[in-house]
Amino acid sequence: MADKHIERDPEDGSEEYFIEYAYTIDRETYSKYVFASRSTYNSLELGEQITITYSPSQPNISVLQYNPVVVLVAAAIFILIFVILVFVLLLLIASWFQLRKLIRQGQFIEGFIDSSNTFTDSDGDTRLTVAYQFESPESGKTLHRQETSDITYNQTFGKPEVGTPVVVLYLNDGLSRLL
Repeated sequence: MADKHIERDPEDGSEEYFIEYAYTIDRETYSKYVFASRSTYNSLELGEQITITYSPSQPNISVLQYNPVVVLVAAAIFILIFVILVFVLLLLIASWFQLRKLIRQGQFIEGFIDSSNTFTDSDGDTRLTVAYQFESPESGKTLHRQETSDITYNQTFGKPEVGTPVVVLYLNDGLSRLL
């Protein structure tokens, strides 16, 4: 590597890293001045030999060869993030289809409140958690469920009392919602 330096953007103060390298092909010397990442810039010392790839038909065209470990780690991180995002998206789609099925095919079941509590979440909103029960039309068992409001609870009306009747949208013992 022949030279390296940092340029600062006068408007936002950001730094850009550049290196210059020279190489000889068939007794002709070529040099190139290129943008580099901070890690590449910091890893190279003046005079250090670097590996490049050049076009045999046009030897003046060349690129730095990057450390394959860094490229593989970056690719692995990207793939991992992509897989996680796809998994989350699939979970959301499955949840949406379940809710859609519940709305289209579910039936209304009567139940009642076992308990209700309010709490303040991390950003200061008051939330309501309701424990309730109802009899399953499928198994005949008494099912106990608990749900927390997704919206801020209005305290004007107070908490619902134990024994207050509720309506449950029911599809099967594994899929129901308090209305």
